[in-house]
Order: sequence, then structure tokens, then C-alpha cells
Amino acid sequence: MNDKYWGFLQTNGKITVNRYFGDETEYKLKTRLDKTVVKIVEPFSSPSRREAQDFAESRLAAYRQISKN
Repeated sequence: MNDKYWGFLQTNGKITVNRYFGDETEYKLKTRLDKTVVKIVEPFSSPSRREAQDFAESRLAAYRQISKN
């Protein structure tokens, strides 16, 4: 069974992955209110947290380079 996750890149270059429980408000509000959030990965399915982290890192890699400059 795959769980759903969403991820985001912070201004310090850290990529964080959180479980998604079907509440769009959680991740949309996070991006609007938290000024340290650079970019998000919208909810996606993954068989494990580790694979979710890898997926988010691959999707946000280009943005990570931009935020470091």
C-alpha cells in the first residue's frame, strides 16, 4: 500500500517530506504563511518515506541550487 506525501524546500536548502492525509489546506497554508518555503511538491504516492524523500529531492534539486545562490 502506498501512502501519500508532500514535500517542500526551505531557504536553507533542506528538503522536508510530510505525510499527506487529504487536507489540502495543510500544505497550501504552509506555503503561504511560512516565508522559509521556497517550493513545494504537491501530494504524491510513495511506498515508503525514504522513497518519498528521494522523489521530493529529485523534483526539487534544481530549485535547491537556485536557493543556495
